[in-house]
Amino acid sequence: MRIMERVGRNVRRLRRQRGWTQRVLAARIGTGQVYVAQCEAATKEMSLEMLARFAKALRVKTCRLLD
Repeated sequence: MRIMERVGRNVRRLRRQRGWTQRVLAARIGTGQVYVAQCEAATKEMSLEMLARFAKALRVKTCRLLD
């Protein structure tokens, strides 16, 4: 599995555990819902800055998104 697929899967799982929509997560990281959907589907590569934003919004360590 590619790293971005793993990150996307983890973002989706953590977002759903919190009961958030993609739109809610997008608002928390300062981007649009389409970007979140693309990241979850691994069709969009994210920068380290965005990886850190996802982790902060989801209240996990960045490395947890890479597991």
